[in-house]
Amino acid sequence: MVPETQRQPDYDQDEAPKATPFLSEHRHREFPHGAVTSYDCRREEKTDWRTKDKMKTVGVALVTCLNIGVNPPGQVASTPCARLECWLDPKQGGEPAKTLEAIGRRLQGQYERWQPRAKYKLGLDPHPEEVKRLAINMRKLAKEDRVLFHYNGHGVPKPTPNGEIWVFNKQYTQYLPLSLYDLQCWLGTPTIYVFDCPATGVVVDCFVQFAEDREKEGDRYSQSSDISFKHLHKDSIILGACDGSGSLPVNPDFPADLFTSCITTPIKMALRWFSNKSYLAKVSPELIDEICSGDGRFGKSSDRKTPLGELNWIFTAITDTIAWNMLPRDMFQRLFRQDLMVASLFRNFLLAERIMRSADCRPVSHPRLPPGSHRHPLWEAWDFAAETCLVQIQSLEDDHEALIQGSGGHVAGMDVHQELRKRDKLDGFRPSTFFSEQLTAFEVWLDFGSEERGAPEQLPIVLQVLLSQSHRLRALKLLARFVAMGRWATDLALSVGIFPYVLKLLQSPTVELKPVLIEIWSRILYLDESCKGDLLKDNCQNIFVEYISNENGKVYGRVCAAFVTALLLNDSSQMKSICIENKTFDSLSTGISSGVVQLVLWSLLALAKLKPDSEHIMSFRKPFFETVTPHLGSSHPDIRASAMYCISEWFCNKWVYGPSFAEVTVALCKGAEDASPLVRYEAFIGVHRLCMCENVQRELARLDTNGVVDYDVIRTDDSASVVHMMASSVPQGTSSFGSLTFSPTAREVLSPDGTLPQGRRVPGNERTQQEQKPEPNHDLSSSSAGVDSSILNGLSSLWHALQVLATDPVPDISKRSVEIASSLVLKPSSSGERNVQSVREESPARRRQSPGLRDRVDSGSRSSPRLSLRRKKNSSRDPSPTPEPSRSRPSRDEKQHQERNQVRGVRSGGSGPRSVNENDQQGSDAVKSELFSWFVDEFVREQDKGVSNASPYSKSMAFSMDSAVHGRPKSQKEEKKKENKKMSREDEKLKIVDPVVLLQSESGGVPTALCFSVNEPYLFVAKGANDLSVWDYSIGSEVNMFRNGNPERSCVSSLEILNIGNMDDWLLCASSNDGVVRCWRDVTKSNVRVTTSFHALPEVSALAVHPAHSALPFKSIFVHSKGQLICGGAAPIIRVWDLVREQSVQTLPTMTSSIITALSADVSADLSGDQEVGSLVVAGTSCGMINVYDLRVGSIAVSSMGGGGGENFAPIFSSQGHSRAVVDLRLVRHGIMVSGSQDGEAKVWDVRKCQVIRTINTEAPIHGMGEY
Repeated sequence: MVPETQRQPDYDQDEAPKATPFLSEHRHREFPHGAVTSYDCRREEKTDWRTKDKMKTVGVALVTCLNIGVNPPGQVASTPCARLECWLDPKQGGEPAKTLEAIGRRLQGQYERWQPRAKYKLGLDPHPEEVKRLAINMRKLAKEDRVLFHYNGHGVPKPTPNGEIWVFNKQYTQYLPLSLYDLQCWLGTPTIYVFDCPATGVVVDCFVQFAEDREKEGDRYSQSSDISFKHLHKDSIILGACDGSGSLPVNPDFPADLFTSCITTPIKMALRWFSNKSYLAKVSPELIDEICSGDGRFGKSSDRKTPLGELNWIFTAITDTIAWNMLPRDMFQRLFRQDLMVASLFRNFLLAERIMRSADCRPVSHPRLPPGSHRHPLWEAWDFAAETCLVQIQSLEDDHEALIQGSGGHVAGMDVHQELRKRDKLDGFRPSTFFSEQLTAFEVWLDFGSEERGAPEQLPIVLQVLLSQSHRLRALKLLARFVAMGRWATDLALSVGIFPYVLKLLQSPTVELKPVLIEIWSRILYLDESCKGDLLKDNCQNIFVEYISNENGKVYGRVCAAFVTALLLNDSSQMKSICIENKTFDSLSTGISSGVVQLVLWSLLALAKLKPDSEHIMSFRKPFFETVTPHLGSSHPDIRASAMYCISEWFCNKWVYGPSFAEVTVALCKGAEDASPLVRYEAFIGVHRLCMCENVQRELARLDTNGVVDYDVIRTDDSASVVHMMASSVPQGTSSFGSLTFSPTAREVLSPDGTLPQGRRVPGNERTQQEQKPEPNHDLSSSSAGVDSSILNGLSSLWHALQVLATDPVPDISKRSVEIASSLVLKPSSSGERNVQSVREESPARRRQSPGLRDRVDSGSRSSPRLSLRRKKNSSRDPSPTPEPSRSRPSRDEKQHQERNQVRGVRSGGSGPRSVNENDQQGSDAVKSELFSWFVDEFVREQDKGVSNASPYSKSMAFSMDSAVHGRPKSQKEEKKKENKKMSREDEKLKIVDPVVLLQSESGGVPTALCFSVNEPYLFVAKGANDLSVWDYSIGSEVNMFRNGNPERSCVSSLEILNIGNMDDWLLCASSNDGVVRCWRDVTKSNVRVTTSFHALPEVSALAVHPAHSALPFKSIFVHSKGQLICGGAAPIIRVWDLVREQSVQTLPTMTSSIITALSADVSADLSGDQEVGSLVVAGTSCGMINVYDLRVGSIAVSSMGGGGGENFAPIFSSQGHSRAVVDLRLVRHGIMVSGSQDGEAKVWDVRKCQVIRTINTEAPIHGMGEY
């Protein structure tokens, strides 16, 4: 059996998400920026595994034409010959009339075993009118249900080629024909016909022909008889004893109605036939009759613990399996799952085909079954089971006879009577090993099978094993493994018929079955959510809810229970009302607080779908925020996104007054500043829903009227004013969520000497954790007499979240956020229109003072230009050049004109967002979250993989890093080493070092950052303000170029390669001096796309776009072994980002107001995978100060928000190393650091001793350094 860890994810507690390599999860590959902004559910078409029209046979007409004592014309009886009819001998029954009646009653009893509740009518040697009356009455009784018509024609001539069977006249003096055409008219549809007579193939052919003719004619004949002939051909089933030219078997060892015996008494007929041809299991017919009587010591057919019940159980499993493997799926559903009576008859028909073919007689059917069922290998398994059973029974019978013949009542000290009582109970009978062996075969298939190899033939047998308590748990585990192979496997399991079994077993009190059944149900509901109705109908939803809070249950079972609960709550008002009454919130809270990643995730998603109505929602407010809000600071981006989604679903669909509004908006602020685009987009959806609520807009207008907020300055047709308002109304930066005030650091302007103005407090620069004093300009409560402070604080937080989102690196978020702001501030106030002309005159000056955020949005949303391949002149290779199209940019006036049109469209009800009422769901769903649908598909996709993601801290990651060091296989490395030695010897002879290749770009632009690839001959160049180009220096050609998307007046200042140990998943990390980091995938291909983007230094986002500070530095360095990105720039802090968590984990203060001009870390041996590598970080500032930080000092305290900071770490060493700005820093190796400054000095430092060991005066300003 495959270990459980190979098929179920490993859900560890309190660990960072595992991903190898970094930023390469499915969402990073599937969506731009890794945000689920739009998602088209790509599930296959829902399969039709349910039986469309469940039927039952309610009427059975039994017509027997035997005419006992008279042979029909044309048939000569041999001596000896078969005489038994329904296991009765007509010649030993006395009077023919009584014998005929006894045979009819026996036949009815044989059919009642399969359908005891049906209405039975006998037609014994009938005349045509009697058959007509019988058929019409049966159809009236059955109505739309099925009727069975059984015809025994052993006492009449063969059917005619014209489609006529024979009956008698009233005096029994002659045979009268009965047309099948009339019989169809009387019985209608649906009907099943059983013909036990010679030349049945003629009957079948004529019946089909008549049905086709009648369907062509339409319902012309059915209008008067109230019988529909629609689908007569499809809804009619026929079973016949032999083909058109065949005759019935006359072997005296078998009954005359061999076909009827196989159809109605299959076990008895199968044992007789097998005993007759077996050498080991020679059993008397009398003993077989006793075994199959159903009322003796061999048990009943319904008791699977007895010999007869076990044989019937095995027979059902084998015949179902043969049909499953041979019939098309739709035919199997129709014949074996639609009607219990039809299913039983067709199982028995498979036996009839096997037995009668051995007598050179070929049964026929409509619909026709595929040939070869009588030779299926599983019949050998049936023979073995029958032989084992008969041999055991015969052995017990022989011992029984020996005990009876014992003398004196004792045999060898044994009480004969006591032993006989044990023998009557068959205590020595050993159950068959058939099902255990078939489960083993199914397990072998699971180890090696797949969708391409076809369905496992043992699947129907596994279904039958679910009926046995001894094998049930094993069968369920194997079934769970099978459905975990994918949607196709679940579909096969449902089509074979497991649904009613797993639905009933779900209510079993056996504890061991619960987690396995829950896992199976997670697959079923993922395939077909319509099964929710069946669970609710049987009141099974509480089973999943209760298992979530079962701390003693299996972790994977609890995860699947939360997954099922979320699916049940999705779009189900009935389930929501039931769960609210049953205190489902408490169970989900237990799952959320469990610490198990996937359990927390799905408990949050289920809680989001549990959203109560407005009457009950406020009663859950306090426990809701106590449960959900802490997970906004989780180390897992998926959990943070789920928590944000949960808040948005509960409280962002309509206006909620009171303290909850402030709590909601504070949470939205945290999400808007998160580093993960997945979280930020969910926060944007919440902000959008709140801003589109009419009550929020009315409250903003009321504050405007009261003079609390003055929007006149921005109420203009020029959207640039809107953008400026967004950029300056509430500053960016870290938030003090207690007082809802915001640090103004993000909008400061540098002093002429390159430092920040004195007296300004910077996040992370304080040694003590004291709350910042609120800024009066942003505290609405100070000037809002008569207005609820909680609502004012909530509006302030909401506006801040909208402002942050308006500058988001994801174009879809930033563009829509600006549209939302436009729709809010351009609305006329309740006090009437004011002087707009003065505002229009003031707008250009305001635009000149602060560069528009509009440019940021436009550049971020601008589509990438076409890519081109250019080769250098005199290149050794000759790639076909592709001319680069001209990339003309719209002028500033054109941009303003487009923005004015866009704002007018918003104002006039165009494509922009609109205000909605509280109950207007259409408006609130204009921006719809696809997070739930994505996580549902992602959950099943991860389970289909069979193993959990590997950890970036595992040995496999170290191995991949090691492979990146060596780069190539061993043979290639040896060749490369020889080539390098040869080149070095040649270079020694040269006095002048020549350039290897000259790369010249035709598009121009000054390079601002360079980066070489480790594995491939690529050079990545950032040039101009926004261009990234990829060069193949082996051929001297530019192979690709695209735009980074940073705003105008900013530029890319740093390039890094991520995942250099992976040849397929490496990323190009581009950091621009506006504090934004973008990671690009497939940069050498035409479909280049962003994997993720975030504000690495939100404090400097406004500085880079200022005209006076367009060349501000921004430095970043990536520590591969830890997956950490260290960033510093025009802010007196350094942030350390964990790219696995997508979260800031540390904030390092510079202890000065100067900006960061150089940054380095000890990554020289980073590719070894040593966790200690990257622990030392050195930073140089514009004032010449050098700080050394040790990231291992103290415990890392993750910030409560993804973009927010963590603990402040003071440097372990700080020195005024230079008199002017530090240009570059390099941590070389063994604690040695080299620094260079604009003052012309280069210093070598011993970091361990915190002292300078050498000073080199270059007598000229240093602009850059390198190491070898």
